[in-house]
Amino acid sequence: MMPREFIRIRLIMLKRIRESLVQVWHKIVYSDEGWQKYIQNILKEGLSTDGCDKLSFRLVLHGINCRNQRSGLLSATFYDKNSKILSFVNLNEI
Repeated sequence: MMPREFIRIRLIMLKRIRESLVQVWHKIVYSDEGWQKYIQNILKEGLSTDGCDKLSFRLVLHGINCRNQRSGLLSATFYDKNSKILSFVNLNEI
């Protein structure tokens, strides 16, 4: 069952980078409940909520290291209702 904070999660691309490394792109569209949770998390972190009222969806890149049996978030880009970038987060490799 899909978490209620999202309207839908859609796989965009699955790509094998090396024999043991796979990257997965997916799109997450927020529901009203999900948007509220997102705002609460930002406030907990002490970050600015400027522009958050326009949040519509995010594109997320996960990496999966099959050899080490590890996975993690590599990047996330947050978009408004007009598909304009609100913010971008780039994290370390897994």
